Amino acid sequence: MSHQVVTNDDGSTKRKRVNRQRDVTAFLYYGGAHGAVIGDPSECERIWDAYAKRRMAQSGQSFFSNRPRYSLSRHLRCSGCGGRMQTALRNKKYRRPLVDGLPNPLDVTFHCANHIDSKSCCAKGTYISLAVAEKWFLEWLDREAQVSEREAEALAVRTAALRTQNDGDHALLRRLEDVQSQLQGLRTKDDKLTASATTRPRRRSRSGG
Repeated sequence: MSHQVVTNDDGSTKRKRVNRQRDVTAFLYYGGAHGAVIGDPSECERIWDAYAKRRMAQSGQSFFSNRPRYSLSRHLRCSGCGGRMQTALRNKKYRRPLVDGLPNPLDVTFHCANHIDSKSCCAKGTYISLAVAEKWFLEWLDREAQVSEREAEALAVRTAALRTQNDGDHALLRRLEDVQSQLQGLRTKDDKLTASATTRPRRRSRSGG
């Protein structure tokens, strides 16, 4: 069973995925119903214990890699809202040959993640190919090498302001979602009270004879 039904405080229900992570008892050795490939039961148990030890050691490791996939990964920001940019690849049917084992920069596009996730970008989403972004980035590096200290400080202030604006927009969206969830709960309770009041049987009055 992969899901279970959970009842909320307001009486509504929702389906929740069951945690299927195995506990330590799942790695105990038990004899199976079929004949073992290895005839020696002690050898079977020794091999199983070695597997279980390695499996339990790997369960606490994280296989997520922080190595960026593309040259400008985590460096680009949306020019409209200051949010992060998310990559997308061209359809396999139209992709160009790989370059150094990676997709061709012309086939990689950076999109505003805020626009993709919640349509909250004030510029209604910006996008740029990796090839064009690398060209502009190299031109920007050339200008940075010649920029004055005052201009560099002004650029740093503008970048910080864009990031602060992006964080504030996300906080506002989360607050709006909480308010909408609370309103939905109140409406559900109101509907239940209304339904119970309208379906309650009326007591008949006795007529005098």
